[in-house]
Amino acid sequence: MLTGESIPVDVTPGDAVTGATINVGGRLVVTATRVGADTQLAQMARLVEEAQSGKAEVQRLADRISAVFVPIVFVIAAVTLAAWLLLTGDVAAAFTASVAVLIIACPCALGLATPTALLVGTGRGAQLGILIKGPEVLESTRRVDTIVLDKTGTVTTGRMTLTDIVPASGADRDDVLRIAGAIEDGSEHPIAQAVVRAARAELGALPPVEAFENIPGRGVSGIVEGRVVLAGRPALMADRSLAMPASLASAYEAAERDAHTAIVLAWDGAARAVLVVSDRVKPDAVPALDALRGLGMTPCCSPATTSAQRTASPPRSGSTTCSPASCPRARSPRSPGCSPRGARSRWSATA
Repeated sequence: MLTGESIPVDVTPGDAVTGATINVGGRLVVTATRVGADTQLAQMARLVEEAQSGKAEVQRLADRISAVFVPIVFVIAAVTLAAWLLLTGDVAAAFTASVAVLIIACPCALGLATPTALLVGTGRGAQLGILIKGPEVLESTRRVDTIVLDKTGTVTTGRMTLTDIVPASGADRDDVLRIAGAIEDGSEHPIAQAVVRAARAELGALPPVEAFENIPGRGVSGIVEGRVVLAGRPALMADRSLAMPASLASAYEAAERDAHTAIVLAWDGAARAVLVVSDRVKPDAVPALDALRGLGMTPCCSPATTSAQRTASPPRSGSTTCSPASCPRARSPRSPGCSPRGARSRWSATA
């Protein structure tokens, strides 16, 4: 929820985890170091509260004008009352004229419209998942020339999808997909589920898996249709002394360079295929980025966790620059990778 990543992040003893983190495999023992108001989620809620209670420059200007203008209006209303009483002697008419001056001239709209608009704006933004650090941020949007977009769930769909299958020489694509879907069906990992969804959509029912084993940080193993099957990282293949053909090694490296996630599939003692899984770019991402450029803004992407993803833009998204991701409170568009030379103001967006 906080980092927005579409794939789990491996942790080791001593690493910090955020509350509401989902454990997708293995036994997890954690020590609560911050509770209640000190949690990350509570701090994010506090940002919204501070934004709603703060005053923008235009609101402070309205308050200063009201502080001078309101007493003047009361004086004018009193003079109007006295003048009508002296000239007409009609008390009802005098009070009517005096109240009319108060109603028409009193700057209520000036004092109320600005804070109301800011309150509604920050509240609505929170409903849409946009954290606004303060009213001065809303005011500064007219000067924004760089917008920093979180990749996962903002530029991309936030859901992993099987995008390519590279079989080794002699391996049948349907066999690869069927066996990969079967072995991955025993795992709850988002990458595994992407393979399972693709296999079921294309081939229907999948064969059962026996002796399934989840190997943390490596992959999975099991028996499918009487074959011992491995699926995971090249390190898993190396652990079992399985060599990868040059074509599969090249396909794996190409997928990593493109910021995709690759899975090596092996059975009967040989690597048979590489399956490529990625977080697809939203269909409306490119038009949205083009619209931002049309407004004179420079889109900048703040992606992912792996070294390859840190150097690659989301495919076909058209963003210009990337830097490592972090939690919403820590996301800073002032990082060196996201600050085009001469940028006057920056705006950060995350979903």
